[in-house]
Amino acid sequence: VGRNFGNKIWNATRLALSHMEGFNPATADLRRLPLEAVDRWLLTRLDDVVSDTTRDLENFRYNEAARGLYEFVWGEFCDWYLEFAKRRFYLEGGEEREAARAVTWHALATIFHLLHPFMPFLTEELWSFLPGVAEGDLLIRRPWPTPGAFPRDERAVESVALVREAITAVRNLRSEMNVAPGKEVEVSIRATARETGILNDLSGYLTALARVSHLTVAPDAPRPRVAAAAVSGEMEIFLSLTGAIDLDAERERLTKELG
Repeated sequence: VGRNFGNKIWNATRLALSHMEGFNPATADLRRLPLEAVDRWLLTRLDDVVSDTTRDLENFRYNEAARGLYEFVWGEFCDWYLEFAKRRFYLEGGEEREAARAVTWHALATIFHLLHPFMPFLTEELWSFLPGVAEGDLLIRRPWPTPGAFPRDERAVESVALVREAITAVRNLRSEMNVAPGKEVEVSIRATARETGILNDLSGYLTALARVSHLTVAPDAPRPRVAAAAVSGEMEIFLSLTGAIDLDAERERLTKELG
């Protein structure tokens, strides 16, 4: 587990650094850059992790501290935030790209600090490669992170949780129905008025990460004639199978399974 986690951190850092050319953390002010909901979500969750890790270490609950860091770094930063940020990494300059890079830099720097008591050699090595870190500026000599560095945004946390839920449901439907990974699909989502607003505001992430060609979100969204369906919370999610799979082959497979 530890080896795989170390590889995950290493590869995530390599990915981030590949988009950091010319980035200067000294001039990238997160309070002035146009942060998106996913940025505010990550900064709020990072604030939680700093508080939780500090509390657990001060109370000698090392296992809880390590487990919380593991779940956040792997499950939220690597698997979700970096995927959310990728589309902005590839933009040609601009404040949107700078915001994604600044949040990523800040998150990595904080993660390295928090993991340092558990993985000192790996984190010290990766820290030395971050833009703006001077030669000889050792991580072990830096002050411990403190919560409250940036304003919290609980609404962003709630919104991103909903989008992640929808993306996961579509991905599960794709897997269950054996839809080819590169195949774009049509998706229809019935949701409450509040959830509809959130999903439409963040629809770009849903379409990109779930490979959706056409997305309809509304309280009365239509169900496609031939569709796979899932329920997640108050959402009903329909994935149109027309053109997505070979329907005759799927009927044959299901008939054999029933037999």
